[in-house]
Amino acid sequence: MGGLAAALLAMLIAGAAPAAASSHPTYLTFIGNATMANPYVAIANVHGGDPRILGPGSSAMIAPDGALVAVVQTTDSGSGTSLVMYPATGGSGRQLFEFSGFLTLLGWSADSRLLLAFAPSPNDGAGSLLAISAATGARNTIATGVIAGASFSPSSSDDIVYGLAHSPAGASGNLYRSSPTGNEVDQITHNGDSSNPLWGPHGIVFARQHSRGSDEAPISQLWQIQPNGTAEKQLTNIPVGPLVSGLVPIAFSADGEHLLAACEGEDTLASWTVDLSGKTAVAHDLNDLYDGNKPDGISRDGKTVLYSTGFEGAPMSVDTVPWGGGKVTVLSTQGTNPSWNN
Repeated sequence: MGGLAAALLAMLIAGAAPAAASSHPTYLTFIGNATMANPYVAIANVHGGDPRILGPGSSAMIAPDGALVAVVQTTDSGSGTSLVMYPATGGSGRQLFEFSGFLTLLGWSADSRLLLAFAPSPNDGAGSLLAISAATGARNTIATGVIAGASFSPSSSDDIVYGLAHSPAGASGNLYRSSPTGNEVDQITHNGDSSNPLWGPHGIVFARQHSRGSDEAPISQLWQIQPNGTAEKQLTNIPVGPLVSGLVPIAFSADGEHLLAACEGEDTLASWTVDLSGKTAVAHDLNDLYDGNKPDGISRDGKTVLYSTGFEGAPMSVDTVPWGGGKVTVLSTQGTNPSWNN
């Protein structure tokens, strides 16, 4: 993996926050001044209106119930990060803890109680997968090593699925299921070529590497497996160029029939949709938007894709587009890396 794909892997495995129930307030967050020395977290309505600044931050993720926004801030020394919780309605942030490296947010639990984050070592890419209480900052270590994606169950169990890679050089490894305390762990796959799991209503979708011959890097296609390790099946078989790594799952609609994915590779990043409503999955390239768009989320009803631009020389913005493609709606021309609970 190289080029743009390597630089954006952390953002892609983070995926999107679980969708919120319709009775909850809905918001959009994004990062402003992302390429500057003083990035900030902004919050707006899901159409981009009434934006306001919550506080400084380099990444953010809103809780499914719309009450809190988890924000990663660089410490004053610049050598580490702190995790801060902001009320979505505004007000002072509450620091939960500091970390000597750079924390990566991976997702919220469906009940908005817990946050998944990866705390890597700056030396070798290995580190700790943490389940963090949003109320107290108490942390449970779920796994240690090179974490290749992680996701909470969409149910109230708060169980976790994660990928554990063989080495920082590659994302392949195996998938594991854990309790939110990290005390109960079951291995789900044993093939050594699985990563980036996303737990949906009908099973876990993940990236599995397929060989393309001795002279080419493998390609990642999407597979699905049940949480107990049964009923493994291939979902996609897309053809791509030699410098493209393949698909990584990003977010589900509430019914699990609409899946958003990223197609990544060297100097490549594009949004794909995968229709899971029929007997056979149907993958569609939204690349007519133009290459360099990063998929960030999907609405609960599956009708709207949230994505950001600003890669490969494109103008920076936060946009939406209908699931089937069509007219692009610009939500913000001042931000990137959005999250929502729409």
